[in-house]
Amino acid sequence: MSLQDVVVCAHFGCAFVPALVERLSDAERRALLAVDARAFRADADRRHRAVVAIADELPVSIAVAGLDAVYALFDDEGVFGRVVAGADVLAVAFADALVGTVGDAARIEGAVARARRRRRVRRVIARTDGVEAVRVSEGALAAFDALRARLGTDVVAAVCSGARLTTAPGNSNESYVLATRDPAGGVALGACSSALGALLVGLDGVDDIAGATALARSLGCDTDAEALELLRELAADGLVSLPAV
Repeated sequence: MSLQDVVVCAHFGCAFVPALVERLSDAERRALLAVDARAFRADADRRHRAVVAIADELPVSIAVAGLDAVYALFDDEGVFGRVVAGADVLAVAFADALVGTVGDAARIEGAVARARRRRRVRRVIARTDGVEAVRVSEGALAAFDALRARLGTDVVAAVCSGARLTTAPGNSNESYVLATRDPAGGVALGACSSALGALLVGLDGVDDIAGATALARSLGCDTDAEALELLRELAADGLVSLPAV
């Protein structure tokens, strides 16, 4: 982390700051220690404002995990440190970190957070920008919708005032949820088939048409021609970025 990153973490009162300071150069360490430490404690509400900023995106995850658990993520270098270093955005990083506690609802909210944000597609074939698929338990989307509805119309106010939700354990049956961003920036959620979901997720691991064709065949297409036609159809539907083939 750079000195500037360490300063940001210090302003958030991150517990791992002393470890970061030890990794700085001697000159950087002297410069940081020359600052009155009270300057880093002047804004006691900094974490709360950050949570408020993502509460609209992760209301169910926050309500299930509890505010204390969410605030504690600012002390996790592997989570918040990546955000400060620019490797991830706050909503996505926190959603991923809460999956172990929250389960499918955090997976769904993480997919929505990713779909909302522009991403640069560098591979020859990939999911279209604004399209995300996530594997969840069967019935997870309906359960998620019900939980979010329980928070009312002002989800930010609800979760930031301490509203709590409980979730039932997921079942072993696999399904997929598709998140797609519309031109206005909103994100629609819907169920999709396991084959389509697995294909969209699996495209992250292929680099070319041959790899995508092989993936499609492994998921049910009988021939390369059938697989290629499926990819063309997905491109026409706006789900896949595909070169002219």
